[in-house]
Parts: sequence; C-alpha cells; structure tokens
Amino acid sequence: MSDGLSVTGGRGGTSARLEDLHRVAATLRQAADALAEADGFLANAYSATFRGDVFGGGASARTALDPVLRSPSSPARTAEDLRGLARGLVEAAATYERAEGTVERAVRAFVGTAASRLAEGAFGPIIGVAAALTGLFAVEVGTVTAWATTHRRPEVSDLVTSGAAQKILYGVGTFLRSLQPGVQGLLMSPVGPSIAPIGLLLPRRPLLVVPVLGSTRTLTGTDVPGSDGDAMRSVRDGYLTPGAVAVTRLDHPDGTRSWLVAVPGTEAGSVGGANPLDMQSNLELLGGQSSAASELTVAAMEQAGIAPGEPVLLAGHSQGGMTAMALAASVVVTSRFAITHVLTAGSPVAGMSAQPGVQVLNVEHTTDVIPALDGSANPDTPDRTTVRRDLSVADDPADRAARLSLVETHDVDLYARTLDLVDAAADHDASIGAWHESVGSSVFGPDGTTAVVTRYAGIGNVEVATCSPVTR
Repeated sequence: MSDGLSVTGGRGGTSARLEDLHRVAATLRQAADALAEADGFLANAYSATFRGDVFGGGASARTALDPVLRSPSSPARTAEDLRGLARGLVEAAATYERAEGTVERAVRAFVGTAASRLAEGAFGPIIGVAAALTGLFAVEVGTVTAWATTHRRPEVSDLVTSGAAQKILYGVGTFLRSLQPGVQGLLMSPVGPSIAPIGLLLPRRPLLVVPVLGSTRTLTGTDVPGSDGDAMRSVRDGYLTPGAVAVTRLDHPDGTRSWLVAVPGTEAGSVGGANPLDMQSNLELLGGQSSAASELTVAAMEQAGIAPGEPVLLAGHSQGGMTAMALAASVVVTSRFAITHVLTAGSPVAGMSAQPGVQVLNVEHTTDVIPALDGSANPDTPDRTTVRRDLSVADDPADRAARLSLVETHDVDLYARTLDLVDAAADHDASIGAWHESVGSSVFGPDGTTAVVTRYAGIGNVEVATCSPVTR
C-alpha cells in the first residue's frame, strides 16, 4: 500500500478470511445434505416404478431415472464431492491457523518462560536487575558494533521497528507478573497485569467536570468533522484546554444525531494531580482499572446529553486511545451509550478489547515506541483493523524526518496526516473500506450535517459540595 501503510485485521484480515472459509464449508455441507435428501426422494420414486407396473409404464420411468441416479453427477455423488470439498476447506483453514505466527509464538514462549523462571527463583529481583544491566550492556555493545560496520548509530526507533522492543517488554511484563504471589501463567499481553498492583495502591481522587466557558461552537460546511483525519484533529483541539475532552454533536439532515468524543493523551507526568490526563491514569488504564481519564470522559458524555441509541465514535490519541478502548470494553458504559466505533492513534491497546459489535481502528507508526509499551501486537479480528505506517518511505520529507524523533513520531498532528492517508486508501483495501463505510454512515453522516462542539474539563482533588437537609 502507498506511503508506507500496512493493514491487518478487519474485514480483509486473516481472521476474517478464515471465517469466510468456515462459512463456505458450512454452506457446502448444507448443499450436500439437500442433495442427499433429493437422492433419497429419487430412489423412492425409482422403487415405486416396480409396484403395480401392469401396462409397462414403470419401465419408461426407470429409463428416465437411471441416468440421474447412476451418473457421475448424480445427487448422491455430487453431495459426497461437496462434503470432500468442505473438509478440504476446513483443513486448509486449520493448517493456516496453525502456521500463522508459529515463529512469533515460539519466540514469545521462550522469552516468557525464561523471564518467568528468573522471577520464580530465590533471588528473582536480584537476578532481574542483573539481567537488565546485562541487557543494557549488550545493547550498547551492539550499538558500537553496528556503528563500526555501518557508520550509523542505531536509534531507539530501530528497536520498535524490528519488533525487539515489544519482545523485551513482553519479557519484562512476564518477569514482573511472576514476582507476584501464586502461580502466574503466560499471557499474550502481560504488561498490564504486571503493573495492576501499582494501580491498586494509588489513591482515588474526587473529580469535578465542568463545561469550558466559551468553548461551545457551531460548525458548518467543511468545519464539520467528516473523516478519521478530522476526528484526530478534534482530539488535537482538545489539548488546547488542559484536562479536557471535546464532545461534538453531529446533527444530520434527517433529524438524527450522532456523536464524536475526542480524548487527548497524557498531559501531566504527575500522579494524583489536578489534571486527570496524567501518569496515574496511564498506570490505571494499562492495569485494567478505572481511571480519572475514563471518569472525565463519561461525565462529559453525560453532560453533553448523549441519548441512548445515538451512535458514538470515541477517538483518542495515546492515553486517550486507551481511555476509548476501556470505555468500549465496559458493559456498564456500553449499556448507557451506543458506542459503535473506536479510533485510536499511537495507543498501547493490544491487551484491551471492545464489546462485540464495536468497530475498532488502531493506527500506529512503526517507529512510535508508545504503542509498543504493552509488549504485544494488536489482535487480528473481523471487527478490529490495525494500520501501521512506515514513515521511512513517506512521500512527505517532513514525515520521513519525524521518524528520527521519539516525540515527533508520536505527534498528534502527524497521526492526523496519517489518518488522511488511511481515509484515501478506503477504495483500495477491504478492511479500511469496511471501516470507512461503517463510520461514515453511522457517525459522520451525509452532506448537510452540522455540528456543535463543547470541551469539558476535569479538575482532580476537588470536593463537590452538596446540600443536604441537615446543612440547609
């Protein structure tokens, strides 16, 4: 695909194609059953020609039925051929499923087992520190060797592009989990569970959520969000107010409504501070726990007046993508709001999954270290599409240069430009096309749609005063 885009998952993904093979096999078996039943009817008719054959009429009937029942294309033989074809399709799908990712699974099993054995030893923490120092030394030796042979010093982005960073983090996550009490089995995404105990130790903070004064705007024409790139630019605009999410109401010409909820990423490196989009929310989201970022987003959706049944697209950058996935995974939230689509950019969400029926598009840059922090690749499922962009072959020189900076490769504006390319690829890729058609009809709507956007800010550690009959 042009401009460095590669696509996995979704309607055109491996999982979807294998499901298609199983569906075709089931259809062939149904056809075989119908033909076998027809053959039984014909056999009964043939037997009936021998009974009461007084005037010789049965002989002519048998002459007509003989070729149908005994030819190579008879219903019985055709039914058997269809069953054989169905078995072949199922076996082919099973073979592909076994072969797909065999090497990747083997490497992860080796790394995970080794990390687990290290942690379960009597001197696990000490060995872990020693292993980490040895690993850093090995990386430095490799860097010097690479520079000596290629005259180019490897960047951190090279670890991300090669997939080494994911495997290292997978090993680290498995090691940390194994330090926890009890037997810890291997997981495909161990990073989140490994830090979950940290999230449980963090104090809960009260959160006040209010509309940002003067932020409400009416949008018309080309200002109305109508694409994935526009959705990510709405996320970018959310960064204008610290600790705020932007909620856009889309009013369609037929009187229906849909919503775009844009959630920014991490804005503060503190833990438990006033800004809910901080490091504490990162730790809680990775650990699968409730976070202030999630509470802020839900409160904003409630205050905006999103009614049950009105389609909602949750779009997020970095931490905002984790927040979006966490809400789409919550039965409580999805029973209150009709979350139909989730769009993430530069987010470590491999270990997170949405409720069935929610369409998900994850976008990542191959040199962005943030999506690799969960130590796993995104799953390939029919309702989840992952688009990865290799910036080293980008047409835009500025985009090619951005890959050399860990900050710029994660920039929300760069992800918005990448999503413009994703939108343009809808006619050339089945998975992107299916997402584009679905989100376009359900959320963005037709020409003539207007919009109203409001930002809602969350302020942590603020007790909300209430009036009770005792204090009035």
